[in-house]
Amino acid sequence: MLKGSVERQVERLKAEDYKLWSSLSGFSLQSKLLTEMS
Repeated sequence: MLKGSVERQVERLKAEDYKLWSSLSGFSLQSKLLTEMS
């Protein structure tokens, strides 16, 4: 019972973490491109 809910929380954290990282990496890629172009 408890293990299942913990696993669900971990999955949710992973999903949030992934969204955060993808937006961060997307941002850093954009700024890198901008600095190279200017």
